[in-house]
Amino acid sequence: MRNISDIFDETDEIRTLDHALHFLLSGTPDTDVEESLKALNARIDAAQRTARRSRMRRWLYPAAAAVAVILVTAVVTFSLTYDDGIQRYCNAGEAAVMVSLPDGTQVWMNPGTEMTFDKNFNAEERNVTVVGEAYFDVVHNPDCPFIVTTESFKVKVLGTVFNVKAFPGDARPEVSLAQGSVAMQNLDGVNLVRLRPGQQAVLDKSADALEISDIYIGDMLMRHYGAVSLHNATVKEIVTEISDVYGVSIAVEGKDEGATYNFSFQKDSDIGDILDMLEFVCGDLRFSLE
Repeated sequence: MRNISDIFDETDEIRTLDHALHFLLSGTPDTDVEESLKALNARIDAAQRTARRSRMRRWLYPAAAAVAVILVTAVVTFSLTYDDGIQRYCNAGEAAVMVSLPDGTQVWMNPGTEMTFDKNFNAEERNVTVVGEAYFDVVHNPDCPFIVTTESFKVKVLGTVFNVKAFPGDARPEVSLAQGSVAMQNLDGVNLVRLRPGQQAVLDKSADALEISDIYIGDMLMRHYGAVSLHNATVKEIVTEISDVYGVSIAVEGKDEGATYNFSFQKDSDIGDILDMLEFVCGDLRFSLE
């Protein structure tokens, strides 16, 4: 377990990226989002290089000793299989994995996510099926719509940047849009809503209702860069997010007064470090793995 000061260093780096997102994206017209995202990529790449250099000596030797283990783990935890013309990608690891589709579309699959498509992909339509959570950067092609199917809904686009979260049995699957335009459809292909950049659609299955809200797309993009940044979140929301990312159950001891917090963490951080930081932020509450 590391010192709390070391964890603060990483949190400061995440906060720096978060501030860059706010600066670039707040008040940016939709037509300028693409250029803003390009500039954002350059700034974040530079920030990550600086952060890596500052931490290099701390992990260089242990990392060198663990390279073989990491390589073996990568092979085991991410797989591509073929079955009667169906390509199936499964991410059973602990970090997001990027997959490039035949049309050039890039997909970042979060842990626990599965994606499939068949041999007719990129013919008349580009159809993929997703179970889990994935971030899409779709190559524009007005003659060949891109369609993502989940167990609860479909998302139809021509070319855009969006996130789909729909794990098996998820009571509130969602779609968030960063750039372009998407149509959220039912499984019969009937349009339910068309989103604009900065909007999120959540399907509440228990109430059979669709909730549309404005979001700060920087939070979604932070996920794309391997970080989670929560703003004005309750303890329950923070714990749920950590549980989803790491696939664990977390017990909370102490009285939750209903306060809200800003809380950020890197997805590849040790979960013990994250819980230590959360205890430091929340004061009297204690968190442990069940």
